[in-house]
Amino acid sequence: MAFPTGWARKTKITIPDAQISGNNNNFSVLITKYNLPAEMLDGGSSAALYGGGDVRFSEDSAGATRLDLEVVTFVTGNTPDVELWVKIPTLNTGTAKDIWVWYKKSGEIQPAATEAFGRNAVWSDYERVFHMGSAVDSSGNGDLVLIGSPTTVSGVMGGGTRFNGTSQRADLGWNGITQDFTLSAVMRAPNLPTDSGSGPINGNSPSLDWNVNGGDNPKTWLTTGSWTGISFGALIANTDYWLSTVYDGATFAAFVDGISVASAAKTGNLVDKVNFTIASHAAAPTIRFLEADIFFVAITLLPRSAGWLLTEYNNQNSPATFATAGIPEAIDVVGVALTIQRASSGLISDNIIPSQIHTLNAMKTTHNFTSGNVVSGLGVSVSIQYMKHAVSSQMVNLSQVQNITVSNGLQLHAANSLIMSQIQTIANSNSQHNVSGDSLILSQVQTLTMGGNRHAIKSDGVILAQLQALVSQNATHGLSSDVAGLFDPTAFSPHPNRTHKVARANQASSTEADDRTIRPTNNRTLRI
Repeated sequence: MAFPTGWARKTKITIPDAQISGNNNNFSVLITKYNLPAEMLDGGSSAALYGGGDVRFSEDSAGATRLDLEVVTFVTGNTPDVELWVKIPTLNTGTAKDIWVWYKKSGEIQPAATEAFGRNAVWSDYERVFHMGSAVDSSGNGDLVLIGSPTTVSGVMGGGTRFNGTSQRADLGWNGITQDFTLSAVMRAPNLPTDSGSGPINGNSPSLDWNVNGGDNPKTWLTTGSWTGISFGALIANTDYWLSTVYDGATFAAFVDGISVASAAKTGNLVDKVNFTIASHAAAPTIRFLEADIFFVAITLLPRSAGWLLTEYNNQNSPATFATAGIPEAIDVVGVALTIQRASSGLISDNIIPSQIHTLNAMKTTHNFTSGNVVSGLGVSVSIQYMKHAVSSQMVNLSQVQNITVSNGLQLHAANSLIMSQIQTIANSNSQHNVSGDSLILSQVQTLTMGGNRHAIKSDGVILAQLQALVSQNATHGLSSDVAGLFDPTAFSPHPNRTHKVARANQASSTEADDRTIRPTNNRTLRI
């Protein structure tokens, strides 16, 4: 079934305004375990699938605007590990940004990388994107070729690759930059500065380079006929850095941890390009290497703004403070039948909608709804046997339920507004059925049958608007209300062995001994 139909849980994720800088379009956000609800990752009954096959994101609570998603890592259980990337159409300063994560649906897998909402769509604005724990290009434009067997390493943003500085590098197989660009790398190096003449990204022009002239700090370089190098400043060894260089055809700038540290006026198209490499400088006659751990590399032909790069740093440097998960919500699974047997089923949510359930069966168990709004909109049957079924809500709407059967059990409805608008049959046998609400409407009920049990309605307004038959056998049926209307019945046949009580405004009840003789007007069949 198409998203969002069938997903059972969702949670709002909020990015506070303080974490957002500038106005950003198509921003790829890193989501980790710190941004997700605990139940989603603990491997329990409300958890997402191991591997993240059922994880979806939307920009709205209803799931109408689905978001592109890349699942890099999704491990549930005792030691959860998560790396997700979600592309958000707009991430603008001035207000907090809410998105929703959806989960808990069996049998789901992520779309293929090339499909709508898949991996490549997350990075459609990029030429190359590498989560450096692997050689795969998440933009889909070309994977890395690893040379010299570099090793993987754990650290910031999940995994990375360790290059030894003597023989290891990675080849991008691409040299397509001519003018505007942004190069970004997340890395740390054990020795700074160094005169290796290589850097985390090196295309000769442009490059994130470790100075080729000696004795200086790391720089970024480009040439449009004459060389320009600007410094990243005095970096510290064994420290994680977010380094970016941006060229927009007028200005060449260097950023460290999302902050601009140097810039120079520059115009013209880039020249002197060579094949891009990672952790080396592959220009003849000598290949030079960089010793470093590199975690993330991205190249785009868009000059990113200062606000974009600062927001990116806030997100990637501290995911735990960048976004916060709200309270998980239940989304009722759409299907033919929902059966609860010998168990406890509880749904707690601001909005619960079992909107296309045909049959709700609960046997020898407890089944509870607690919600601001509960709607069983297209259900056909609700069957309660040997158990307790409770619904507590501001509004309970069983708007197209045809049959409610309560046998040897207890069914409770407590709501400010309770509507059973198309119910045809309510049958209570050896059980208790209580309805409490400010407004109760059983507007198209045809038959209400009670045998050996108690049926109680307590409300400011009770309307059994199209009731054709009310049958009580060895039972008590009570109506307590300011307005109690049994509108259509035309006949009334009292029986001495049952009790039917009506208490309503402006109408006197008979004595306890004769209370079965109360006669609502226009009765068709009312037999107790």
